[in-house]
Amino acid sequence: MRRGIRLLGTLLATAGVLTLLWALLVWQWQDPFTAVYTKWKQHQLASQYEKRTRSFEPAISGVTQAAEQESIAREAKQYRRSSRRGQVIGRLRVPRMGVNMLLVNGTDHDTLKKGPGRDERTFMRERTGSSTSPGTAQRTWRRSRTSTGFGAATASRSRSRTGPSSTP
Repeated sequence: MRRGIRLLGTLLATAGVLTLLWALLVWQWQDPFTAVYTKWKQHQLASQYEKRTRSFEPAISGVTQAAEQESIAREAKQYRRSSRRGQVIGRLRVPRMGVNMLLVNGTDHDTLKKGPGRDERTFMRERTGSSTSPGTAQRTWRRSRTSTGFGAATASRSRSRTGPSSTP
């Protein structure tokens, strides 16, 4: 009887130590299973994004600056209209936090499994690239309503002092 109680106590103590180690691992370096899954999904998105960027042939007329801006706006509008839910639409980079992820269109469960998503109820700005300065970062995030995916790397974006940048 005593031997069984001692064995049970040892097993429970070992389980408690392993649980604390797991909690420390997840707290410090994020869930390793989620990190591997996110990396795999981002790799799949990278090939999809590469195909999409290779097929892009801009018809930009650069006679005047106004004409060039109008042409870019037209191309961006066509890009926005051709973007479907779950499709990669750009790259999200926040160097200070080490975030470099592909952004997907949509915020449903299956889309967010792939990575951070753009809420489809918000407007996709018609510019070829955008970045924010520290003073406008908060307004830009509210306006674009970018949701985080399953990757924990994007969960701490509020700590960033230099605003996020997204490249369509």
